[in-house]
Amino acid sequence: MSHPRYIVVFKKTASKKDIEKYMQDVHAAGGKVTHDYTKAGGRPILNGFAAEDPSGYLKGLGDSLTASGFSNSPIEYIEPDGVATTQ
Repeated sequence: MSHPRYIVVFKKTASKKDIEKYMQDVHAAGGKVTHDYTKAGGRPILNGFAAEDPSGYLKGLGDSLTASGFSNSPIEYIEPDGVATTQ
């Protein structure tokens, strides 16, 4: 059974501590961080991570932050993970 997967991207001003806190929150909610993009190949791909989210924690967080405009959050956006294609 596949669990919903999300990508969480942080603002440029977010600290490593901010990112680690949300990664720990995902784990505490029963999820699993599948990629830490801040460590990819020794050079960050983006400021964030991907995670499996069986509990709905990230969906709920994303919905809440969207409603508030992400104004007081170190998170830039949360979106469902998926396959991107080009033509």
